[in-house]
Amino acid sequence: MKIKLGEDNLIYFLAVEISLPAIKYYLIQGLPNMYIYNGIANVIISLIIICFFIPALYICIKRTPLVTFNIIAISILIYIFEFIIFKDNRSTLIEYFPKIFGMSIACLIISYNLRDFLKLENVLTRCSYFIILCGFFEFFTHTFLGVKGIEKVDYDMSFGYFLVIPTILVFRHSFQNTGKRKVLDIMVSGIGIVISMLMGSRGGIIAILLGVIFVFFHEVNVKKNSSVLVFTILLGVIFIFSLNIDDIFIWINSILQSHGINSRFISYFISGRLTWNSGRDILQEPVVELIKKNPIFGIGMLGDFRSHNIFLENILFYGIPMGICLSIIIVYEWLKIFVVKQDEKKRMMIVLFIYSFIDSLLNLTVLGKDMFWIYLGFALSDRGLFTNILKRRL
Repeated sequence: MKIKLGEDNLIYFLAVEISLPAIKYYLIQGLPNMYIYNGIANVIISLIIICFFIPALYICIKRTPLVTFNIIAISILIYIFEFIIFKDNRSTLIEYFPKIFGMSIACLIISYNLRDFLKLENVLTRCSYFIILCGFFEFFTHTFLGVKGIEKVDYDMSFGYFLVIPTILVFRHSFQNTGKRKVLDIMVSGIGIVISMLMGSRGGIIAILLGVIFVFFHEVNVKKNSSVLVFTILLGVIFIFSLNIDDIFIWINSILQSHGINSRFISYFISGRLTWNSGRDILQEPVVELIKKNPIFGIGMLGDFRSHNIFLENILFYGIPMGICLSIIIVYEWLKIFVVKQDEKKRMMIVLFIYSFIDSLLNLTVLGKDMFWIYLGFALSDRGLFTNILKRRL
């Protein structure tokens, strides 16, 4: 029997890459004593992802052989150069080798070659229900059964970020349904927002809220009377909430603490410690000093993880000249979301942009991650920013 390879292989690889680590994480964290098998679970998941990657890579080589070869070759050359020149970083480079090539570069190649964005969205939406369910399972076992995983119960960065894309996609799906199914979608996405706020990090919460706001304004047609009514009610609720936001959060926090739940996000908000950069400026001070000592060539790739900002990281790793050039390219690719014509592609790009933008400005390096590189692959496969702007004007 001949196995047919095609677009589905790319879709399923990206769906597995995005969904499987989240499901594994929630189950390992939520089931009693399962965290001791985390290493074994990671190996199993890696093998599954590789099985999906091999046929997907074959399709990419057939579709865009030159682009695929260039991405792999340039990545290897940069890696070898960094390994030879920056001796102090070698142990970290070796540690990150599987993540850089097996996750970041793999996602970049596959996403660059993707064509059917609507089917990818549909597949990811179906996976999203199960991911949110698994997230709620971890929240329930931590809160009510006292199960302790690897992470702290009151603050779990991965917990919140894994919920970003599923929550946004399910919320968007609610606009495509009516009746009970619509109510179910709103409830499921609401669960994602609430449990992320209670146990997740601030970056994940911000990303989810931005995504939900975008979806609302994108999907609601304000010309319709019913939509105007819904929009007006929503604004009224937000306005009333904002007038009493401190008292409301204090009340919510007291209820949560009575059940043994300590939300770091709410505690930081009440105490006034919820700042625009989440206190990253304290970590970034020594990074600035390192840049001053190595302004031209930097300290090398993965030489320090304290930047928590992709632009600062570029300058730190590669020096001021190259760091600025890379940062300009990243901003250029980010701006493409405003000119993408294909609606299905634009929706997926904006969801991934929201995630990767917040993550790259608040957390560790984007090297070895997936969402940033999936977005970058989508952006690179689109026409040039200025070409699209010019075509629109003509």
